[in-house]
Amino acid sequence: MKYQLKISITIILIATLSTNIFARTPIEGKDYVFITNKPHQKFKDVIADFFVYGCKQCEQVRQVLLDLQTKDPKKYKYVRYPALIPFEIVKDQYIYNPRFIASAKVHYLAESLGVSEKVRETLKPVKLKYFDQLTSDGGLFKFFTNFNINQSQFNTHIHSFRLEVKMKQAENFSDIYLTKSKPPIVGVPQIIVNGKYRTSFKMVNGDLSQFEEVINYLIEKR
Repeated sequence: MKYQLKISITIILIATLSTNIFARTPIEGKDYVFITNKPHQKFKDVIADFFVYGCKQCEQVRQVLLDLQTKDPKKYKYVRYPALIPFEIVKDQYIYNPRFIASAKVHYLAESLGVSEKVRETLKPVKLKYFDQLTSDGGLFKFFTNFNINQSQFNTHIHSFRLEVKMKQAENFSDIYLTKSKPPIVGVPQIIVNGKYRTSFKMVNGDLSQFEEVINYLIEKR
């Protein structure tokens, strides 16, 4: 009986050890991919999160990355970028999904108007199709009135140089790390570590513990 018990304990320990070893050693091509493009300067030494509002998984990985940053701000430098995903390609020109464009505008307008956290909390339960009503200036203004933004404040930012630059930046970064990947990336969230590695919620099969393991591994790997 004691001999059988010892064998059972040994088997359990071996299985546990094997699981832990696997968890600490993510597999390239499965849990993450190496990005062959030269890293953009803004992506060096940071964890960049491509997201869209109306995405439950984006909120989940955001919380994991924020928790890591809180634990060690120097090690985990976390930044977010709105993703722009092509709706179609016409004559080699990308036509971006209007919902993603609206989400990006909301993000940058909220920053300029000082209501980022209120906007994020408001949009947490919505679906992506919600942004169909935010594809026009009128729709965007109506949305921001929920945060006591008046017409004058809105007009100051909706056609500002800052918004133009930020939207162009979102387009450029999405092109580099999503659209021009082979094959193109059409889903979010997508996480870029040090401009060299990409992982995602889908690549870890929705396992947030495994996601954190992969992030830690890639941080050390850089």
